[in-house]
Amino acid sequence: MVKKILIVDKDVDHSQQMASQLASRGYDVSCVHDAKQGFVTMETYMPDLIVMDPDLPDTNGYDFLDSARRSASWRAFVVVTTLGGEFLKKELEAYERKADYFIEKPFRPARLFTIVDYLIGNITDDERERLGSLI
Repeated sequence: MVKKILIVDKDVDHSQQMASQLASRGYDVSCVHDAKQGFVTMETYMPDLIVMDPDLPDTNGYDFLDSARRSASWRAFVVVTTLGGEFLKKELEAYERKADYFIEKPFRPARLFTIVDYLIGNITDDERERLGSLI
């Protein structure tokens, strides 16, 4: 079964680029550009993973993350991406809010692929050890 990824990012170009890269790896990818669309799509699309930016136009992305984690029908992992500046503060908040990974833009596509593959279950713990710094 093809794994589904939902991208929630206000940057249309960046989200389309990520979607194209992830689709080329065999994932079914859907993009939305605000939290409201994210919640609707989450419930209907039922993604296996969400890649999101905490800087959303209609809410704080971390609040979106909290709500997604509380949703009874939500069982997917979450990867948070963000755009530079105050990196440590944003990273700490992401992990406090139960993000599974935090990636700072710009990032290497190989790193995103490795993290997504691992979170979705396409990489074992042994393979993760071997990949080291990519994750």
